[in-house]
Amino acid sequence: AMEAAPPAVHVEMASAPDCAATPATPAREEASTIDRAELPAAPVRVPGVASVKDEFLRLKPSATANAGSAAGGDGGGLAGGGAAGSTAEPSASGSKAGAGNDHDRKRKRGMNKPNERDHFKPKGTGLCTRHAAGVACNYMETCKFSHDLAAYMASESRPADLPGPCPNLTKVGFCRHGILCRYGLTHVDAQGNNVPVPSTDELLHVGTSDESNIMPGTTLTALRTYKYEWERATEAAAKSKKITEVARLAKEKEEVDARQAAAIAGEHGAGFGCSEQTLRAEDQVGKAFDLKGKLYLAPLTTVGNLPFRRLCVGLGADVTCSEMALASKLLQGDSYEWTLLRRHASEKFYGAQIAGGATDVVAKACEAIGRETDCNFVDINMGCPIDSICNKGMGAMLVGRPNRVGELVRAASEALGPGKFLTVKLRMGVEDKKACAHNIVPLLRGWGASAVTLHGRSKQQRYSRRADWDYISLCAARSSVPLIGNGDVFCYDDLANALKRPELATVMVARGALIKPWIFTELKERRLWDISANERFDMMKDFTKFGLEHWGSDEIGVSRTRHFLLEWMSFGHRYVPAGLLDVLPPRINERAPSFYGRSDLETMLGSPDAGDWVKLSEMLLGPVPTYFKFTPKHKANASDAVVAEG
Repeated sequence: AMEAAPPAVHVEMASAPDCAATPATPAREEASTIDRAELPAAPVRVPGVASVKDEFLRLKPSATANAGSAAGGDGGGLAGGGAAGSTAEPSASGSKAGAGNDHDRKRKRGMNKPNERDHFKPKGTGLCTRHAAGVACNYMETCKFSHDLAAYMASESRPADLPGPCPNLTKVGFCRHGILCRYGLTHVDAQGNNVPVPSTDELLHVGTSDESNIMPGTTLTALRTYKYEWERATEAAAKSKKITEVARLAKEKEEVDARQAAAIAGEHGAGFGCSEQTLRAEDQVGKAFDLKGKLYLAPLTTVGNLPFRRLCVGLGADVTCSEMALASKLLQGDSYEWTLLRRHASEKFYGAQIAGGATDVVAKACEAIGRETDCNFVDINMGCPIDSICNKGMGAMLVGRPNRVGELVRAASEALGPGKFLTVKLRMGVEDKKACAHNIVPLLRGWGASAVTLHGRSKQQRYSRRADWDYISLCAARSSVPLIGNGDVFCYDDLANALKRPELATVMVARGALIKPWIFTELKERRLWDISANERFDMMKDFTKFGLEHWGSDEIGVSRTRHFLLEWMSFGHRYVPAGLLDVLPPRINERAPSFYGRSDLETMLGSPDAGDWVKLSEMLLGPVPTYFKFTPKHKANASDAVVAEG
């Protein structure tokens, strides 16, 4: 385990010299003969700009070249002479939008696109999946899908096999997809029959031997039909609402002293409808939740899927959490939403994150998760800044409603039941310069929470500017539960600076892990890793392998794996290799000018062109089909509506 508060020591890279070193001072006897104006100046950090060494910088094109490009010339992607770090992002055809169209394009920062599941739905094969696997079809002659395996094998609609062995066959000894597998010819006979044939029970659970939290169909049906039997949630929600109402009436009754009481509450951490004496009495109900010295991978929408978490665990992450699931959809029995909560065996300390704004909905979701899944804790997201979430009374909007926060936490904690912890993720506040989290964190233990994560930004701020670690430290000193700091951790120096604050339990790593998942190795080994392009590509290979095991190796599984690989690359291309930088350590909000890598692969890995991302995916998953279309869900990285097509 990582030490709680290691010294802030910068460890030099083994494979690269100290790029930020100041040039040596000339000898005294020669000083009078040297023109100091000719001495090289020490590198200076420019705010917001990564200091790439001159020899790797790409020269800016001339005005004439710009005019030709805007008029419809080649956009200069990697294949056409482009480089990494370019600020303008090409469209599917490789051409950039002209400068004259800038005023017509509405800028939407951090747009979170809806989950377009059409990406995962290739054209149907018309073949019965159970028959392809070699298992008896439940419908037999009445099945509306074809059972003619030989005809499918001979048809042109079957895509060519991918090179290499089938990952499912290698892992468990058989493949549930049969001839539909993109590696199918390695495990079918001349007639297209699957070899070996799995049993019916194996077919249902193949590929999931290392995964848990697979929701049975009977439970999903019970949720959809409102027949799920609640044991604690209904009573817990009613009780929490009653406490809130009693507190509201008491506050109205003491209206004369309201202003004075509010001032005392802000100073001493009590209030919101209950006395400080009550809080001290309730303080005993909190549970021990020790994350001291552990590295926490943040719950990451879309990219924080099971294969990515599995990759990060292998690189040093100690605590993981699922993608955010909507409590309302869990109660509707949405199988896709429940799939977000699956856990891999390598995740030793794992939590499920939910978002909700209604007390009874959150309480029921917590009870269902507590009873039906294997997790160590449940985290309530009160920090998501996305408008589609906040407009429904969820996410970061809750920080401005402390009474509702208390009501939700009380109900969720009681409904969750014994054996599982409840945590909360907050932002500083809703609006800039109106932080209010410091009024909430002292009360969390009394409400039943076991820990809190605080992101050092407001909802309005989103991800702009630097995170406020001084405010995080202030809240940690007031918090009644262990507080986890979050914001801008991108290298060991950031971790060391954060852990100078002894009141912090640990840090959560979010965007830093998206850009470079090996950050956990850096943090544990206290070094800056000048990772090679081949090592980065090997991590992409591991992600692809994990994805095919998780989503399947048929056409749908390959499409899903490719899609989420590209989503990861929409963040990963921002990484600037440490050996290319003049000023260290790097910072997460720095953007690189256009640059070349030390190899063609490194240049391609840093390219902002989605077409180059697709080319990299084709090295791992074969050519993209003609129907393929990719738009980054987190559209902060794209300027065009559709950035890559097959």
